Amino acid sequence: MSKQYTTIQNIQYFFACLFFASLNFEVFSPFVEHFSVAKMAAFLYLGVSIFTPKSLFWVRDLKTPLISVWSMFFLMVLSSIIHVQNQRTVFDTTLFLNLIMFWLLLNHQRRDERVFNEGLLWFSVSSFVVGVFFFMGVGVSISEDMRVVVFGENANGLGIKMGVGTLFLMNYCLNHSKETRIYRPWLLLMAIPMVSLLLATASRVSILILGVGLVLFVILRSTKRKGLKPVWLILGIFVLYFGYHIVLKQEVLMMRMELTLEEGSTSGRDYIWAKYLDLIEQHPVLGVGFSGADSYALSTFGGALNPHNVFIEVALYSGLLGLVFFLVFVYCIYHDAWQFHKKENNLGPLVTSMAAAGMLLTGQALNVKLFWVLAAYAISYRLLPHCKTNHQAE
Repeated sequence: MSKQYTTIQNIQYFFACLFFASLNFEVFSPFVEHFSVAKMAAFLYLGVSIFTPKSLFWVRDLKTPLISVWSMFFLMVLSSIIHVQNQRTVFDTTLFLNLIMFWLLLNHQRRDERVFNEGLLWFSVSSFVVGVFFFMGVGVSISEDMRVVVFGENANGLGIKMGVGTLFLMNYCLNHSKETRIYRPWLLLMAIPMVSLLLATASRVSILILGVGLVLFVILRSTKRKGLKPVWLILGIFVLYFGYHIVLKQEVLMMRMELTLEEGSTSGRDYIWAKYLDLIEQHPVLGVGFSGADSYALSTFGGALNPHNVFIEVALYSGLLGLVFFLVFVYCIYHDAWQFHKKENNLGPLVTSMAAAGMLLTGQALNVKLFWVLAAYAISYRLLPHCKTNHQAE
């Protein structure tokens, strides 16, 4: 018998799903400049969340990840205040709101188990819609380096989102639950425009995310009958082989791949990393905060410049002390994603966390809502009934 939900639970679930779907439009602002569809959906979700005020900010079972990430943020603000000059930024509102959303989603999952397992399907459907827009030429533009952009989303971010949508959809249809492994397989047809758009972005990190996610899924997916495992492996190898030959036909992508292999091209990131690492070496304990980083970037690069590596970014803003807290948080993500597979036979958090790794290594995480959603998805393992007692002592 299916669980019955209250009206308030259904309203909150709807707006959570709307928020997930909006993540594919994180930079698209059709009505007010710098007020994107994703930001509108986030505020709507925050608004309906107040219907259950007592359970919004519970920390039970979540102390380690919450203390780690909030300690990191506190150190960032403290370091910014210490190094403030010329009215530079001392508080990152976007990161703060992302942390709040991360916390709210986890406690929402505590109240309503549909939030991630069913709600993230809305994200995949939204990714499919963006793929269809790409086929129709709606909101599509071509950057100077011949990479596809849709609704203003940068090529790497767009490719990563298509990869996440594809990987979650694959797990949803082919590894749905312990009771029903294959569920609505026809939904996999939605992956066609998503993968097509991913390839058109010529994003190297997105290809790697999708490839590693597929390999993990093929290798780790369990079957009720042992005799079916070789069949799934053969099918997976065929899909990977077919996909490999499709990738070889992508001219812009292959040109970027060859540039990386032959010249070690990192799009100038090695120079940026070296400069920021020099600054971290000078301020190893607390870093220089948002304000100090802004001032340094202005004098060194002529303007604000992202480090393109989140670990360097965290050390820059909060020093090695903040980086330690962040590494604990990252450990929680991948430990819990693995536990989902090991204890629940659910590969969704593990394969989608490959995208989180891609974001961390390319510097698109702290202010990206999707990263915090994927982190919450993995860490929600701690809220499963049989896991709660294991974290009571945190």
